[in-house]
Amino acid sequence: MSATLGWFALGMLLLTLGADSLVKGAGGLALRLGLRPFAVGMVAVGIGTSVPALAVTLVALRSGRSDLAMGNLVGANLAHIGVVLAICTLVSPLVVGSRTLRIGAPSLLVVSLLFAALALDGTLSSIDGLVLLAGFGLVLAGAVWCARSEPEAVRQQLAAAADTRSEPWRSAWRIAVGLVALAYGAVHMVDSSVALARTAGVDEGLVGCTLLAIGTALPVLASSLVATLRGLGDVALGHVVASNLINLLLIAGGLSLLRPYAVPGALLGLGIPALAVAAAALYAVMAAYGRVDRRSGGAMLAGYAMVLAWQVVRAST
Repeated sequence: MSATLGWFALGMLLLTLGADSLVKGAGGLALRLGLRPFAVGMVAVGIGTSVPALAVTLVALRSGRSDLAMGNLVGANLAHIGVVLAICTLVSPLVVGSRTLRIGAPSLLVVSLLFAALALDGTLSSIDGLVLLAGFGLVLAGAVWCARSEPEAVRQQLAAAADTRSEPWRSAWRIAVGLVALAYGAVHMVDSSVALARTAGVDEGLVGCTLLAIGTALPVLASSLVATLRGLGDVALGHVVASNLINLLLIAGGLSLLRPYAVPGALLGLGIPALAVAAAALYAVMAAYGRVDRRSGGAMLAGYAMVLAWQVVRAST
């Protein structure tokens, strides 16, 4: 058991370092090619934080572990709100200044409810995948439209998120190292999760929604904490909202379009409804106060702990 946990920890470390290296390398290359720092920052905040979830999901599916893959996607989204965002707000309250985020939060609520409705029959089909991908297109178009009128303060925050050295050789090296680290990290995490599920005698979907999901969310926590400490509140919030939207729409939608797969019963009974409730709570707080303060963050963390405890209790019984 201890050796398995050690391999899992190594996988988390490689996943975190690999995602950071890949995003910085791609960002540096984009800056070198003449893209504006604001645009690069938008991509880094949006797509960069979903790379770990994509890597783990692809490895799980390649191993024939569809329950683990689905559990990871849903559980990572829960962890992004209940752990990543909560911890960041406990460090410093996050003020919403971005116009893109003001449509991102309600979009996340709608998408979470849509995902729950599509998964209700126990299967994500090719048609469901098309619906989710169409939703991604709409959300992306809305984000691009809002980005054109972002306040200068938000533009500066996003430009700061893209700040990296842009020598071509350095960027290429970072991309190569990032891809290798992501691949090995994802393999170690998936293999360790399967071994732990067998040892504990629990469903792989449950392990994917809890332990694996928390490990997948770690790179997002690292990026969001750094942004919070630098006073980039919109960037920290953007990491959470954007990665959740991409996980549900682009990753889950694209994969189900290629190969329909079943939704584990444990997710239908608790994980997916809890995700919809978390998205509704986040939207309500952001709409009412224009910020996410320490009290709201503490409530989110407590709610996540309750969901996690209930999943463990169900597994043990």
